[in-house]
Amino acid sequence: MRTTVQAATAGRWVVLLLFGLVGSAVHPQNGWTREQFTVESGLPQNSVRSLAIDSIGHLWVTTEGGLVRYDGRRMRVFNSRNDTDLLDDRMGNLLTGPDGGLLVNDVRGDLYRIATSDVERVVGDRHRWAYPQLISGRFPSLDLYRWLLEVAPNTEHPAWSRWDMRFLPLSARTWAVCSRDTLYVYSGMGPPRTIPARPLLFGGFEVKQEVFFLGKDRVFRRLDAKSGSLVELAVFGLDPRLVEHMIWNSGEGGVFAVGDTAIWRVVSTSPRSIHFEEVHVDLPEHTRLNAVLSIDDGHTLFVGTSTQGLFRYTRHRFMSLLPRSVDVGAGDNAFYAQAVLDSGRVLTPKGLVCGPNGFENGPFMPGSFDVQCVHRDTQGRIWRWGSNTLWLHQAASGELIRKVPSLVGRVTVFLEEPDTLWWVGANGLVAWVDDSAHLVLEHRSTNYREDPFALVRGPDGHLWWGTGHGVWRVVGQRLVAVPGLETTYARTLYSWRGRMLVGTYGEGPLVVEGGKVTRLPLDVDGALSHVHAFIPDAWDRIWMPTNRGLFVVRMDALENLLAHSEGILTYRSFGRSEGLRTLEFNGGCSPPYVRLPNGDVSLATMDGLVRFVPEAIEDASKSFWPAVDGVRLNGEVRELSMQAPLSLHRSDRVTLQFTLPFWDDPADLQVHYRVQGLDEHWQLVDPAIDKLTIERLPPGSYTVQLMRAGDGDSVRDLMDLVVLSSWYERPPVIAMGVFLLAAIVWALFRFRTGQLLKAQERLEILVNERTQALQHSNSELTKALSVKDRLISILSHDIVSPLRFISRVATRTLGSARSEKPEVLRHTLAEISSSSEKLYANASNILEWIRNHGGSITVVPTVVAVKSLTEEVMSQFQQHSSTVRFVNMVPEDDQLVVDPRLLGIVLQNLLANAAGHAGKLVRVEGERTQNRYRITVKDNGPGMSSAARERIQGLRTGNVDVRSATDRPGLGYMIIHDVLDLLDGDYAIETPEEGGTWVHVYLPEREM
Repeated sequence: MRTTVQAATAGRWVVLLLFGLVGSAVHPQNGWTREQFTVESGLPQNSVRSLAIDSIGHLWVTTEGGLVRYDGRRMRVFNSRNDTDLLDDRMGNLLTGPDGGLLVNDVRGDLYRIATSDVERVVGDRHRWAYPQLISGRFPSLDLYRWLLEVAPNTEHPAWSRWDMRFLPLSARTWAVCSRDTLYVYSGMGPPRTIPARPLLFGGFEVKQEVFFLGKDRVFRRLDAKSGSLVELAVFGLDPRLVEHMIWNSGEGGVFAVGDTAIWRVVSTSPRSIHFEEVHVDLPEHTRLNAVLSIDDGHTLFVGTSTQGLFRYTRHRFMSLLPRSVDVGAGDNAFYAQAVLDSGRVLTPKGLVCGPNGFENGPFMPGSFDVQCVHRDTQGRIWRWGSNTLWLHQAASGELIRKVPSLVGRVTVFLEEPDTLWWVGANGLVAWVDDSAHLVLEHRSTNYREDPFALVRGPDGHLWWGTGHGVWRVVGQRLVAVPGLETTYARTLYSWRGRMLVGTYGEGPLVVEGGKVTRLPLDVDGALSHVHAFIPDAWDRIWMPTNRGLFVVRMDALENLLAHSEGILTYRSFGRSEGLRTLEFNGGCSPPYVRLPNGDVSLATMDGLVRFVPEAIEDASKSFWPAVDGVRLNGEVRELSMQAPLSLHRSDRVTLQFTLPFWDDPADLQVHYRVQGLDEHWQLVDPAIDKLTIERLPPGSYTVQLMRAGDGDSVRDLMDLVVLSSWYERPPVIAMGVFLLAAIVWALFRFRTGQLLKAQERLEILVNERTQALQHSNSELTKALSVKDRLISILSHDIVSPLRFISRVATRTLGSARSEKPEVLRHTLAEISSSSEKLYANASNILEWIRNHGGSITVVPTVVAVKSLTEEVMSQFQQHSSTVRFVNMVPEDDQLVVDPRLLGIVLQNLLANAAGHAGKLVRVEGERTQNRYRITVKDNGPGMSSAARERIQGLRTGNVDVRSATDRPGLGYMIIHDVLDLLDGDYAIETPEEGGTWVHVYLPEREM
């Protein structure tokens, strides 16, 4: 929602245009501003017969050319051409009906009920009535009105007054009608009671439910309802001889006595008297005053004439007081500081005294005061500065009490607190405590802008000091600049609800809160760029005098703007039409304004003083009562019905023409609207159009609301709307559509679910394949790492150790070859030979083992004679061993389907291990057992240790760490283990009690 600021000076061209269309030139005079309305400005005819105000504030005017409704800006005419209920354009009087509503009759006597935008005939059928007189006043019922029109003239009913047959209500059932010389009192429609009376000048009138009369003898009388007699009254404030007739409005609006050149208003009555006061307005000449009406608490006065149309008078809310030319110092009328002398007078610069009626002689010496500052303290003393000295006077007598050194040169600002009077000058700050001045801090001003213009106690507890070169806080004995206001030209300060308001020259009003500086929006003309004072009132408003008029804003609107950046802020302004002789107020003085004990506020201007009572100026929002004036649906006029909401469809466009009575400056009227139930944000209404267009609303119930900008209390309901559902929006259709949609969604869900399940299955298969591949790769990698570790261990033990042994033996033999006995040499060479053979065997085994782990060994099963293969392997060891005997106990006929090369590797490693650990005998046996063939290699050595068996068992189960040199199971058993895996075989180690080691190899039986 867009934030908009509406100032009272905004749209002055609109005001001038309205005055050009609606009235003649505005004439300010004697406390009232006058406007004239004729046929050139909207009236259908210049003869105004009666005036009345309705319940929401419209002015209704009867003329010879039709009925007129005026809302303060525009006129709407009702006549027989645009309203079919009207039987005649010559309208009569406006009356109050039995329900308090407003009615109007025409010159034929036909009666119509008035609504905001409609006129409905309630009495009348186009036949001539017996009495075509103009009936006025208030009456108990419509039946009584009809009865009175149908009564034929006879002796019981003498001729009525030519101009008026006025109803005068006396009670709920009792009423009276005046003739030219008799008062007729009725109870219902029975025979009347007659009360002789002298000729009545203009019927009777009512004041606070009592009936009064003015006779042609110029005597005012009151009807005593109990006795039925007329009591003569004493008259005050008026010479009855000047009265031509009395004007009484049936509703609110006052009772007036009309003379040739003046009008008087009845202000009070008593059983024996009646009191008037003259309304000092510039009345039109050479025309009869037919109607007078006062509204807006007497602020606005309307006068209807017989030939010159309608006049509107607006009372000045402000009194401009100018010095006389003979007053000392009147040559320069610019006024600044003031001090209160008593309830009705103020002391002004140069010693002049101003009372409620203007300037007057006072007790002070004229021309001796500094214009920038003057102060009255709580003890009734006046402080002023002059000649580098503070002068202290008695306020009542002007007598000089004492002189006080200022200590800071020229004094510019005073601030009084309960126990201290502070003053600030060009050279510092002084505290006056216990009749003694104390210099608090020094400050040197080098020019006028550096002088202090304001001093207040801030919300933080410190003194705030405003100058033309920034705003400062007094902290101890130094000045600290307020962040964000270091270069601000501050003319006034005001501490407000924990915040500081800063009035500036050029930057407008600022708000300082919690270290944050907020600039309040300006009016559209920028008049608020220069603010001289902040004046609170009892209605929670703040007034701001500027160089171009006086402005006021509601405090709750300020609060809302500060709390929500999108808040709406509207200003109300007052200018020359309100009695201001000049729009330029003065500031930069101490104090910037004074509030008198009688409630008056006195402001200084460039040519005098302005006085007003803020609390006497009501908030304009109190009269904010908009009403629907017309409805168009898709461009066609629709009949209004306020009882039922307007029904429409989503595709329809509705235009609401509204009327809004507003009697202040039209530039101050800013209206926002919203459609409650659709959007909670407010939107601006163009004030020149007064209509809203709303379209494409979704089905539902809504309320169109209007609000005066920035005033949450002025929210008004304009019209209720009901947007009907189309056939496809009805509940059964919606339910069916929802069902079909749900079915489609379910089918799509099932189809999609099936696709997802199939995709999930494919993904699971792919994941399993990839997982197996990864597991295989991981296994291969683990195996490769194991092979690497085993190879390192084998090289370290089975290759490096024999080589080291051969090297040592060879070296020793070479060194002692000449001295050694041949037997020893032969033994040494035998050891070298044995180690070399072992080294050869280990190298061969390594190659076979690596070949196996590299995947290059292929198993080629064939029929093998086990005994022959065993004998062949034994022969390799037998020829090199002189100490170990090998015995082949395998049966001659045993055959086995196996790869002979791989089985030979197993036997070779078993025999090598057995030969290395045997005492003197290694025996090989063979035997068939339960679908397996067992080959056993036995030695008679000391037997294998349990630790060695555990390491070999760990090799079989995979729990041994072959990377550890101390725990390796040996190359032979590694090869045995891996080769038997290829042959689908297995082995077991046994250590019998008698000693030795038995290794059992189990091979599967395969068909030959």
